[in-house]
Amino acid sequence: MFIEEQVIELPDDAPPTTPEQAESTPRGPRPWVGALAIALGLAAAIVQVVAITTASGGEFEAGIVLGYLAIIIAFAAVIAGIAAIIVRRGRRIGVIGILIGLLANPLLLLIILRFFAGTQG
Repeated sequence: MFIEEQVIELPDDAPPTTPEQAESTPRGPRPWVGALAIALGLAAAIVQVVAITTASGGEFEAGIVLGYLAIIIAFAAVIAGIAAIIVRRGRRIGVIGILIGLLANPLLLLIILRFFAGTQG
């Protein structure tokens, strides 16, 4: 007839039950590797634009050097995106970083533009 009051003990790794405990518990992994991939991809795109405008202005040597730099940075963006996927630190933005790195690569951009232009070479 009477309901007994039961005490349930939670294990130490149980989720927090009070707001104070919730604030003190660490959160999940930070997506800094994926963010690095996006930042490197955007940096590669910016360097590529600067390389094109520099070469268009007549400074071909500087444009070539900046073009190679854009290739290296784009490659680093793809590697950082793959690392983000592997270590699970920003998987979605790591994939976005890979796509930006691939599109910001001058060599791949040249292949894509030639494909749509219909020229072979």
